[in-house]
Amino acid sequence: MQRTAHPPADPGLGVALFKAADIARHVDPALSARYHDRSAGKGTHSNSDLCTLGAVLITRLAVCWRSDTFCELRENDANEITDAEGLQICTSRYKVDKTAMVNVRARRRAHPLKTPTTSWREEEWRSAPSPPYEPGTP
Repeated sequence: MQRTAHPPADPGLGVALFKAADIARHVDPALSARYHDRSAGKGTHSNSDLCTLGAVLITRLAVCWRSDTFCELRENDANEITDAEGLQICTSRYKVDKTAMVNVRARRRAHPLKTPTTSWREEEWRSAPSPPYEPGTP
């Protein structure tokens, strides 16, 4: 059996991490800050941002398993907080403003992606003359 660079991923785990990241960004100030910086600051898409947060969550989970501790919500200055305090912090500090998203969309439209180039095989195929059609030949 040939080994590959990455083992096959479990699609159910990916969906669970995606949903967990979407829920956790509303309560955890560190995740909310990261989501806000990526979506409002850099202008990345929400799906990409949630996948990044999912990777952070799985890393936290592995650290908690290895150290045999529970995950604790902390404010940016390392004070432990409750879920309600985390929700209040996230909604007050890290709300993605609609005007910021309009600016992000305007930047995307102003700098569209490069048009894809054709491969040499496609160009060779286009430049090759086609043989004349003769009825009765395969």
